[in-house]
Formats: sequence, C-alpha cells, structure tokens
Amino acid sequence: MKKIILIIAVVFIGLGIFLIEPKEKEVITDPGIEDNSPTANQSVMKLNYKLVRNNEQLEANASAVIISSDDNFYYVVTNYHAINHPDFTAVELKLTDFYGNQYDGEIMVINTSHKLISQFYDLALIKFTKTEVELSPVIIRVSPLNISDLVTSIGYVNDEKKIEMGYFNGLGKFANSQFDIIDHSCEIERGFSGGGLFDRYGKLVGINFGVSSTDQGQFITAYAIPVSCVLEYIQIFNI
Repeated sequence: MKKIILIIAVVFIGLGIFLIEPKEKEVITDPGIEDNSPTANQSVMKLNYKLVRNNEQLEANASAVIISSDDNFYYVVTNYHAINHPDFTAVELKLTDFYGNQYDGEIMVINTSHKLISQFYDLALIKFTKTEVELSPVIIRVSPLNISDLVTSIGYVNDEKKIEMGYFNGLGKFANSQFDIIDHSCEIERGFSGGGLFDRYGKLVGINFGVSSTDQGQFITAYAIPVSCVLEYIQIFNI
C-alpha cells in the first residue's frame, strides 16, 4: 500500500493515488541545470511561518518561488496546504532569499473566491516589499516536457537548500484534482513543498507539492503542479 505525503515540515496527509509499484533509485549522470541558468537557484526562497490557534502555536518551513515583480513588490508562490491549517491563523511569514536576506511576507487572499481558488490549485500567493537587493523572478517554460526529460527540484529542508535531480514521468490525475499533475522522479522530502521543479535549462515547469511512498517509507514518485496552472492561478490577482 502507498502513502501520499504533502511535503511540509510538520503535517502528513494520506491520500489515494495511482497504482504504481516501487522502483529502484535512478542514477543520474547528467549534470542537471546548466551553469548558465542561475535564475532557478536564485528564484527559490525559504519560507518560515508561524500559525496560532487559541494558545497553540505551530512553526514550520516550506519553500517558495519568485514568480513576478512590480515597482514595489516581489510575488512568490507556494502551496496552499503549506501555510493553511484548519482553525489556525497565520501570524508570521518570513521569506529568506538566495543571499540570506530575510523579508516579511503577506498572504494575498483578498476574498472568499480567492481562497476557494487557492484551495482548488493548492497554491498561495505571497508578496514582500522590494529593497535595494535585486532578486530574480523565475523564467517560465512554455513548451511541454517530453517523457524522460531531465528535471531538477530545488527546495529547503530544515533551513538547508537541497537540489534533487530526476526525470519527467508524465502527467496524470492526483486524487480528486481537476487538472493533470506532473509525475517525476526527484526524491524530494519534507520542506520541498512550494519549491520549484525546473527543466535542464533552469526554466520553471512546476511547483512541487507531494510524494508517493510505500508503507515502509520507500520513495515511489513525486508530484508537481504544472506551471500552466500556476499562471492561471496568479492571473486572478492581476499581477
């Protein structure tokens, strides 16, 4: 039997999914993201947050990707499940950039419709104020991936940046999702949630949100929200 793990630092949720048999760990000899594409590394941020419920406090970490900017703000995407838990209220969001600078983040949920759409896509949009530090929004890949294309996942696990390589396995439905989800073989873990999935040129192809594993904890496959869905999502905020 398999387990689906939403990859945040403190919460695990079991869900049903594809009937996929365990497979051996793949050995990747390709160097991954090419050296001339630093934007991928620089666009992924560490996200630390505090949630409160009565006298109870929850602290955890996830990842986020700089998706856009304007004259005053940078905008980052992460997973909705990473920063929203039943009956808890977010009281603090801290974003840390590639250089180690920290920023106060603000969740952009303007009305009930935005909240429902965020739940639908399992995405959340956060903004933070620009400073003199210049950051790089991610470069988007617009063409589809081919089966077995090399992909790279970047995220933060317990405050440490990690990079995992794997292959694009295809698209399929995840649980009750209304859109296709990316299936890939990067062995991501807790904390990668909200982090980026990139092609070999450092262009964003998806936002990681979960993994499938055996009851013994053996990795099976990983899942990401396609970048096309991310672009649909941020359009409702007119950024």
